[in-house]
This record gives sequence, structure tokens and C-alpha cells, in this order.
Amino acid sequence: MDKKVYRVLKTIVIAIIVISLILSFVVSHDLHHLDTCEVEHCSVCCIIQGAQSIVNMTVTVFVFVFTSFIIYFCLARMYEQVRVWAKKSLIFQKVQLNE
Repeated sequence: MDKKVYRVLKTIVIAIIVISLILSFVVSHDLHHLDTCEVEHCSVCCIIQGAQSIVNMTVTVFVFVFTSFIIYFCLARMYEQVRVWAKKSLIFQKVQLNE
């Protein structure tokens, strides 16, 4: 890939991590506000619930990406092993001798 694409992806990932940290700080700082608030449409409660949902979504996406990476890594390693075994076969060696 191009260096510009890497920079943009790196900037997006860093921004997501920073926003997630800020929102998790908001959630942890005012967590007891949800228990004690008696106002019907409280703006702080809405902010806390939105932050909680964003943090939960970020964790879910992280887990999904991590498991996808592990599966891809394992499948890539299996493909390399198959290629190596094909090169050690007698048919492959005979073709190489004939060339």
C-alpha cells in the first residue's frame, strides 16, 4: 500500500483509541450518576449511555478484528506448509529436472 494510506489508517486508529479512552473516562467518572439521577431527560445520563454504547462497540470491534487476524494468520501458515509440501513431492522434483 501507499504510505499515505498507512498514515491515514494510523491516524484513524489513533483517533478511535483516544476517543474510546475519553469516553471510557466519562463513563467511569459519572457511573453513579445513573443510579442517583431522578431527572426524566437528563443530558448527562444520555451522554453516559452513549459513551457506554460506544465503548462496548469499540471492544466488540477490537475482539472481532483480533480473532479475524488470528484466523487469517493460522490459515496463511497452513498455506505456506502446503506449498512447501508440494515442492518436496516427487512430481514437482521431476518437473524441475525436466526443465
